[in-house]
Amino acid sequence: MADLHIDSQLMNHMLPATAISNKKHLLAIHDEKHQPLVFSIGNDGHLYAIKSNSSGSNDTINVSSTVGARGTVDAFIVKQASDADGGIFLAFSNTVPDSSASELHVLGPFKPEILSTPDQLTRYVIFGTAQNDKGQATKSNASNWPLLIASYNYVQEHNKDANISRILVEANKWRWTQDLRIYEQAKSTISIAPGTLSVGDGLFVLYKKSQRTTLMFTTIQIDDDSPWTVDLQVPEGSNINSISTYIGPDNNTGLILAGDGLWHIPASEAWNSGNSIKQISSDPLYKGATNLHVAQSGEAVSIWFSNADRVLGYQHANNSGVDGQMLLGDPVPLRPASPTIDYSAIIDPSTKSQSFIVVENSDHLLLMEQATETEMWNSRPFLVNEPNGLVETNAFVSHVELQDSHTKQPLSQTKVNVSTSGWTNLIINGTDYMVGKDKPATVETNVKGVLTIIQPSDGISSYTYTFSDVPGSDTVLFPSGPVTGDPSQKVQDKIQNFGSVEELKKAGATGTKDEIEAAAKAIRDLHDAKSKLEKSDNSPEAAGAPHARAMVVARAAHSSGSSGWGFFEWIKHGVEKITSFVVEAAEEVWHFVVYVADKAWKFIVDSVTAVVKGIQLVLEKIGVALKKIWEYVKYIFEWDDIKATYEGVKSIVNSGLDYGIKIVGEKTEEVGNIFDKLEVQLGEALKVKLPGDHGTKKQSQASVESGNSSAASHTKNVEVNNATYHFEEGKKTAKYQPGTTGEALKSLWDDTIEPALKEAGAGAKRIADTIWELAKGQLSLSVQDIYAVIGGELVHLLVTLIKAIVQGLMKIGQVVLAGIKDLLNTSVWSFGIFGGLLKKLFHLPDFSILDVVAIVIAIPSTILAKLITGKAPKRIQNFDFARMVEKGPTDDETLLAYNELASYIAITKALIDALVNVVKMATAEVPATPPQFSVLTLAVDLIGLLISFPWDKKAPGRDYRIAIWGILLTNTIVLSVCTKASTPYTLKIIAASDILVGLSAFALVQVVHHDELTEEWKGKDEEKTGLNITSSVFEVIEKLATAVGIVVPEPVTKLAAGAVMGTSAACKAVVKTGIAVKGAH
Repeated sequence: MADLHIDSQLMNHMLPATAISNKKHLLAIHDEKHQPLVFSIGNDGHLYAIKSNSSGSNDTINVSSTVGARGTVDAFIVKQASDADGGIFLAFSNTVPDSSASELHVLGPFKPEILSTPDQLTRYVIFGTAQNDKGQATKSNASNWPLLIASYNYVQEHNKDANISRILVEANKWRWTQDLRIYEQAKSTISIAPGTLSVGDGLFVLYKKSQRTTLMFTTIQIDDDSPWTVDLQVPEGSNINSISTYIGPDNNTGLILAGDGLWHIPASEAWNSGNSIKQISSDPLYKGATNLHVAQSGEAVSIWFSNADRVLGYQHANNSGVDGQMLLGDPVPLRPASPTIDYSAIIDPSTKSQSFIVVENSDHLLLMEQATETEMWNSRPFLVNEPNGLVETNAFVSHVELQDSHTKQPLSQTKVNVSTSGWTNLIINGTDYMVGKDKPATVETNVKGVLTIIQPSDGISSYTYTFSDVPGSDTVLFPSGPVTGDPSQKVQDKIQNFGSVEELKKAGATGTKDEIEAAAKAIRDLHDAKSKLEKSDNSPEAAGAPHARAMVVARAAHSSGSSGWGFFEWIKHGVEKITSFVVEAAEEVWHFVVYVADKAWKFIVDSVTAVVKGIQLVLEKIGVALKKIWEYVKYIFEWDDIKATYEGVKSIVNSGLDYGIKIVGEKTEEVGNIFDKLEVQLGEALKVKLPGDHGTKKQSQASVESGNSSAASHTKNVEVNNATYHFEEGKKTAKYQPGTTGEALKSLWDDTIEPALKEAGAGAKRIADTIWELAKGQLSLSVQDIYAVIGGELVHLLVTLIKAIVQGLMKIGQVVLAGIKDLLNTSVWSFGIFGGLLKKLFHLPDFSILDVVAIVIAIPSTILAKLITGKAPKRIQNFDFARMVEKGPTDDETLLAYNELASYIAITKALIDALVNVVKMATAEVPATPPQFSVLTLAVDLIGLLISFPWDKKAPGRDYRIAIWGILLTNTIVLSVCTKASTPYTLKIIAASDILVGLSAFALVQVVHHDELTEEWKGKDEEKTGLNITSSVFEVIEKLATAVGIVVPEPVTKLAAGAVMGTSAACKAVVKTGIAVKGAH
């Protein structure tokens, strides 16, 4: 049984991408995941496929280059099979360089996923001989390879009429057949379309003959000297100028025609001469209709067109072929159309929802999607992946956590179904899904039991989520039924204020007093409708009724007085023409009524999404532009504050490393003395008993969250977790190459570190196994529980390890630290959104690993500071690490800034550590450790250490604090050397070291806590010390769980270790937030 927590915000969603420029002609089909797959001729004349990369943007595949086509593409055709594989048939012609001749290339059939590995495309090229010039390919819906027709001129006969031929495509070859000689009758062709009738495969040809529009159908059989030719009647005055086909229930082809009105002839009549086309709609929207396009999936059909008034519209239909029954409802105007507009529509085969790609006047592609459930349209930019590019779009971002209801442990790597109230695109944990009400996505939580859900939005409304059990799953998460979540809830709370005239004026509303008052009333009424909807949603029967009624009305004629939400997009484009609006109830249904001139458009308010869309329209009408609305309701990243934190982090790290390089040789004896005392200090630490109940108190997730409720809410905040999500995604495609191992580092590894770690490894694993048996149960441990299983063996192992490593390290300390600084300043070629962010917002021409990690840490640290204190961390500039170490902070302001930043970075590091550790576990069995990730780990650890140096000489247990800091720093340096060594067993060796260091630091920390509780000193705070004790317990459990997950290859144990690690990391983050909250007050 699961508890589900969701926190959502409307915010800027950033992608490492760029907008796709306008192309010459485009055709859209769907890929294997039902995302739009677009083929288009690029500005360079090459044929491209634009395919979703499953992470929110698209990749472009140069089909021309991949198959070896020369020159520029003149024409292409693409067709998709209606089977489960969605097989693609593709043909295109290109002009040969330095020649007037052209080549024909035929491919197929191939599955859409083949385009993800373009090199495989050459396997699907079908060879043949071409003879045409400037060909134009098209084809039918016939079985096997569809009918392929080319129109062309012979190279030697440029002044002759164009020719048209069938290209016969067989299993492994293609060939030209006879010229069809159609043009002998059709001297002036308007449009052609392939089709299949009962008499065979052929072509519909619309042409001019003696200034009269004429329509014919002719069969195209192989070596057929007597084709079946049909002359069909076209009524005078119909002005037919465009044709397209659909497939009927009998798999034959019906014909749709556009001109003045919409016309039709079914397959059952098209085979017989003398039959006439019939008008099936005289709606004024079809006046001068042209550029006809028919999209189809099974019985579902949509008819697209532009008209004489430059309006782009569509009509829902079915494939019945019956004149009076095939059109569903009225034609719908969608948006203004430019004279050069090109578009392509597809229907999702599983939901029958529409995706519509249109070329914007701004020369960029826009993707529009319509949900069958609601008929509402949403738009999002059609983007292509570009490393170090940065596109900011609006999206509802949700941080969803699943926990076991009893143990409160995160349900890591747990499958759950996510559906939406309307068909839409979601990015869940970095992967693209098309999701609908009856089409859930089955997704898996990460190691922390988290789903990050991103729903792109072109306004302020969103679809709601429903979380449910996966059918057939052994684990029941929601025994009481599915759980819903509304990502727009915070937006709704904010826009409720717009029911006030004063708030509308503050937001920039313009107009007369009466107009603004009417707008405020409409907004209040819409909120009232929302309240009543929420009450009715308590009952499934009540919740379903308005939706069912909405679908009926959506398909009804205008005379019914209601409009489907499909019309709303058109109203938005003409917002300046709106004269008034009102919210009214009729027949137990709420209507949002918009008046344009003397026409009333009624939209049924049957969902929260409808309410918010209505409010947005009202606001825009009275002059509150969408950008202004976003500023009011969105979470805004304050980049100037984040940049200041980022610069402070970099200043501290660079100053700390410079100081280390400078004095490491001078401090060899002093550092040696610290580690010489380590054995005595550890022995004393294991004898320390904490006063009161601090040593025996059981630490568990439930107690942590109940004792730190406000802190727990901060760590679950979507803004705080957004940067770590992008960090996790960015690592997947990060590109950089750390420098090679220097001789000094190699010698330190070979002669000192490797032998010491191997010797200590077996004993460390024994200790870890013992504590693991305690920790893997209910995850409820005390300091005494951990002390009970560590003792003298730990002291001996650690001292042996640390002494050997420190002695070797100090000999070449300057070289090692210089190498680490060099490593952190390695140039990064790309890293998710952070490359574009650093270049675009921070104006860095180049960036390094340290830049990436510093910004990853700066974003949540700044947000946490604002959530806790209401203001950003204090600016730190030109930090002097040497001065702080040797003399303490220069002034109280610097001290305060340093301590404050340290507390926020500690929380952020706790959030990141879980991401680092899960990759360590996952890659432990891989022959070579991925060096990039380890370098990022090093950067995170170093920042955490350098920002937490124990500078305060008056604080209790300072010698122990220095020892703790020293062994952690040593371990971090060892990690960097191990990383550069990149041996097959590096991770397992480091795991042994982490066990020893984690347990030793834990023991020493308890001495510090003991002194803090028993001594009288200026900063004494028992509650804060108690929180620190809690944090140390979870820190050591997290380290041990990670080590077990690395060392043990068995998958079940790895999974259990991941769950314990994730819980511990989450608890640590909550506790550290609690400490920061307490410090801020």
